[in-house]
Amino acid sequence: MRLRSAGSIILPGRRADARNSGKGESMSKTYKVIEIIGTSPKSFAEATKSAVEEAGKSIKAMGWFEVDKLGGRIDNGTVSEFQVKVKIGFKLLSPEELKKA
Repeated sequence: MRLRSAGSIILPGRRADARNSGKGESMSKTYKVIEIIGTSPKSFAEATKSAVEEAGKSIKAMGWFEVDKLGGRIDNGTVSEFQVKVKIGFKLLSPEELKKA
């Protein structure tokens, strides 16, 4: 995973084109990171996808995710559920940006 600097914090997965374009835009941005748990009866990948898609229903400006922890549930000696703890980073939007989103 490549890390790119955004001001004084390091954000995984930030693209170069997301930086200041030099057209008078401010480099100052604020980001928030949340942790959620995704689940799936099929796989860790499906649990991750489910977590990100569900978060996307209520969170705007998501930019990256990181799988922090894997786990699951065992019933009668077999895996019955895959669980992932996912960190999701997103930009806190200004009132003007919220109107556009």
